[in-house]
Amino acid sequence: MFAAFALLVFSCTVETPQDPFDESVPSEVVFVTPSIPVVEENGPSTRVSVSPTATGYRFPWASTDTVGIFPSAGSQVYFSMADGAGTTYAEFDGGGWSLRQSSVYYSYYPFVGDMYLDSGRIPVDFTGQRQLGTATYDGANFYMASSGTTTSGGVLTFYYDMLNTVFRIDATLPVGTYTRMTMSLDEPLFVKEGYYDLSNPVIVAEHYMKTMEIALENFTVQSANSPVSIYAAQAPVDLRGKTVTIRIYSSDGRCYSYQMTPSRQYEAGNCYHFVCTMTTTPSSFWMDTNVWPEDGNHNPDISKIPEYNAYQTIPYLHWYNKPSSPNGTVAILLGGEDYNDAPNLALLDEWAAKLTAHGVQCVALMYRTPRGAFHYCRSAWQDAQRAVRIVRNAVRGDHTNFPYDADKIGVVGWSAGAHLGLMMATCSQTAAYAQVDAYEAGHIACNINWAILDATAYATADSDGILPAKDGSPTETALNPLFAFDSATPTMCLIHGEDDPYTPMAATLIYRQLRMRGISSEVHLYPGSGHDPHNIDRGIEFLAQKGFLGTLGAIQKIENRYASDAALGNYTREYVWPDGQIPNLQANQTTPWIEWDFPAVQKSNAIQIIYSGGSYNGSNPFNMEVAPLRRYLNAKGVTVVTLCYRYPRPQTVSKHTTAWQDLQRAIRIVRSKAPQYGLDPDRIGIMGFSAGGHLTLMGATSSLHQSYARIDALDDLSCTPSWAIAFYPAYTLTDDDCQDHGNSHGGNLDTDVLMPEFSFDPATSPMLLIHGDADPFSPMASVKTWEKLRSMGIPAECHTYATLGHCLQWQTSPGTGGFNCFDRVWEYMEPWLY
Repeated sequence: MFAAFALLVFSCTVETPQDPFDESVPSEVVFVTPSIPVVEENGPSTRVSVSPTATGYRFPWASTDTVGIFPSAGSQVYFSMADGAGTTYAEFDGGGWSLRQSSVYYSYYPFVGDMYLDSGRIPVDFTGQRQLGTATYDGANFYMASSGTTTSGGVLTFYYDMLNTVFRIDATLPVGTYTRMTMSLDEPLFVKEGYYDLSNPVIVAEHYMKTMEIALENFTVQSANSPVSIYAAQAPVDLRGKTVTIRIYSSDGRCYSYQMTPSRQYEAGNCYHFVCTMTTTPSSFWMDTNVWPEDGNHNPDISKIPEYNAYQTIPYLHWYNKPSSPNGTVAILLGGEDYNDAPNLALLDEWAAKLTAHGVQCVALMYRTPRGAFHYCRSAWQDAQRAVRIVRNAVRGDHTNFPYDADKIGVVGWSAGAHLGLMMATCSQTAAYAQVDAYEAGHIACNINWAILDATAYATADSDGILPAKDGSPTETALNPLFAFDSATPTMCLIHGEDDPYTPMAATLIYRQLRMRGISSEVHLYPGSGHDPHNIDRGIEFLAQKGFLGTLGAIQKIENRYASDAALGNYTREYVWPDGQIPNLQANQTTPWIEWDFPAVQKSNAIQIIYSGGSYNGSNPFNMEVAPLRRYLNAKGVTVVTLCYRYPRPQTVSKHTTAWQDLQRAIRIVRSKAPQYGLDPDRIGIMGFSAGGHLTLMGATSSLHQSYARIDALDDLSCTPSWAIAFYPAYTLTDDDCQDHGNSHGGNLDTDVLMPEFSFDPATSPMLLIHGDADPFSPMASVKTWEKLRSMGIPAECHTYATLGHCLQWQTSPGTGGFNCFDRVWEYMEPWLY
């Protein structure tokens, strides 16, 4: 029997006399690890030095192992397995902790360090696996559970069942040192995090990933053509018919890969064996470099890493293959994972593929995880400042291999990675660590020149680096004071989901700070989207617009791009009002009318009403605002109704009143006649530009407010649209100077609020808002409208575009957001169309 001390965390509660302690003999606890059978996937099975048996593998206790026990009554306890190290079982005398004769006990391994766990949700995590050397297996996450088999005589024995699958990869590699292995899929099927219930110990997945990563430490192949074993653990998963790519990375930057299509469903309690003959991906440029100084053997010198903790990973830079046509820009990629886990390589690979295709050199920063002993982001921030210096120094020192521009270095980050990117962007003039070597002594700058930040976590003052933020209004929510917005703060593209628990208010607050400093930037806000990575295409358009992808292409006028009426079928025109019954009739105004523009090939029974801007002094359904979008939608098979509202502005009522009356009446006409054209009266959208964007807000937010007295039965119909699209709405904020020159404060101040004519009544429609960042009619009009709609629980989408002004779509270059903005319209409308 192995003598051991059982660490009692809380005293067990004494039950009734009918269930006494058994005091006849000391309570004993026995733990027995399972043997795991080998199931061959391909090739013959060979044995390794880790406790082989005739039928499989045994996994002995290590001195650092700790197990937990949940009694059916009383508190959880845990036991150190130090005295059982090197064996497959261990016994303990309970250390004064007695067993109850009739209680049920559950045991699990590993103990996760939380005495307040619910026995129905023991957490599991398959990230952060590692292997030490080629003969020692350590760091894979074995998850085991057992219930007590007997309590007679005060003895309790736990026979564990393995809850996960073990993979053994026998890889044939050249002589060399290797740093990591990955197993990747085309879809997220590997379990990242989950839990198990001790009464039914099967792993329940909560989060998935495309790529598992195993860190290889001191992993050196001494002789060629001899297979070496690598181990990984994973929840049971069915990969039959899937393509699995195994990659092994060498310290000199080479990648060796192997693809397979598994024929088995991988079940708990088995070890699956693969034989892999690795093929190289030769590229002298694809390499991993240490972030901090190395020792004489090219290993990281941990004594030089600021505030390093032994449980943290070693940070490094992973350089992706260089683009075939580099444009001088470098992107440092930052994954998320709460600052606690290794970033999701599949996401970084996806970003890198798209950015590399556009000529951007990509470098993934694998910063230290989990969080350090100090502030949750401090060690990552130190790694990030050092990484920028390394990248900038490489660009300046070796322009042959690094043909890039030291002033075109930026970051792409998601979640915690976006938070880190924001720290890099706004705090580069503050030193995150003391001088280490020549990088700091040479005053190599650590500022970045641009940032694409997606779903930024922990950005508001009410988020503590663990929990999501409270979801307040802009007047109730403030940015975290960590962000200095110093003099080197660069241009940014901010992307966020409307339903993200890490509040999208972070994106609007950051955007406002940038605007107040005159830093041209963008914000993209998506309805129905939570804390998930978004498509990086918005970021690529931003880089193109800002010149980071090279010289902008030749300007193209919108009316030339959409010049053909070939997609237009029939059309018919009618007046909006009955003869002699136009409300607030002005002597000098035009007569309003609508035109039904039917597509040659109808693919949807929805209807889009479109009207132009013109300062409420003009309304032209054939100009460069309305006609191109009408042609675009007709080509998509959508019926368009163009509206010519009254102009010029009325003299006796507000500037927008007569146009608003015309719009409400037009919606009613369209709703009444839709069935006779085979269209849906309950799927009608409105869209306007500039003054027409203001009119769209009136139509969408104030449809319960009747703008004119009832004329006939038509006015009994609803004038509420199903959706609304506002391009660069003017006259929307209170600081508008009413002289058609824009907003006097840029719309950035707390005192610049939405105009009172917008009711935001209970029938307010979902909305898409599109605006140029350089528009004198401030894009904050669209941003603050989006904030208001979100506060009401109304889905809304918003896009602003850097450097673009009023009429942003009129003259644009290919590949930019302004050039592609009609596609944003289509993506937004599509759910209503079919």
